[in-house]
Amino acid sequence: RCAEILLKSPKFYNLFKYMTLPHFDVVSDAFTTLKELFLRHRMLVASFLITNYDAVFHQFNQMIQSENYVVQRQT
Repeated sequence: RCAEILLKSPKFYNLFKYMTLPHFDVVSDAFTTLKELFLRHRMLVASFLITNYDAVFHQFNQMIQSENYVVQRQT
């Protein structure tokens, strides 16, 4: 239920912002949250991605193009 609430919230996209902050602990928690969300709730995330594919992968693309090697590597 929490995963569904997070995915339906506009605040979901804040995770991508948190992954680019200079604070290691925040970055680490954001990456872990996204990873666990995507791996544990596959069916829920699959339907979410069908609807929000462009917005989510736009965020991933920005992270891949980041100047920060750690952010690129984790993405």
